Amino acid sequence: MSIQKLATTLEVSVNTVSNILEVLEQAELLIRVMPYGSNSKKVRKPSRYQFMSSAMRSAFLSVAGNEQIFASQKGRLMEDIVAMTLYREFVANSRGALNYDSSKAGADFILTIAGKNIIPIEVGVGEKLGTQVRSTMKKVGSAKYGIVICKNSLTLLEDANVVKVPLDYFLLI
Repeated sequence: MSIQKLATTLEVSVNTVSNILEVLEQAELLIRVMPYGSNSKKVRKPSRYQFMSSAMRSAFLSVAGNEQIFASQKGRLMEDIVAMTLYREFVANSRGALNYDSSKAGADFILTIAGKNIIPIEVGVGEKLGTQVRSTMKKVGSAKYGIVICKNSLTLLEDANVVKVPLDYFLLI
């Protein structure tokens, strides 16, 4: 959802929404994930925000009290967990950058380590084939490896240099 849409929904100004998001980011309740690409793309495309802790999203969903809503948001909860881990391991230590692929068929995250190693990462609840990671690898060009975090067993897709990692294994980091 764009800041403009959020401002309209909440019936407040765009500046107010931007200020609130900035404060939540500074308080480390939210992680801002910018789109991958040139500076002009980063300005044109909206940033995505992930909760720093999946417990925050879970608490908000439990207030809704609807099992269907909670079940439909499991993927977002997993994305929060992965974003938090990548942020703490790489971004907070100034060893990397975390972005997202703004194309529809793109990976959830693009991790850039030390300004040169680019790793597209897809996160999902069910079985994943790795198509989104492959699409982002093709688009970025310099990405040599990709990671899919999902329900699948630990698998290497040798034809594409993509590793499927079960969420349980990822959580051991």
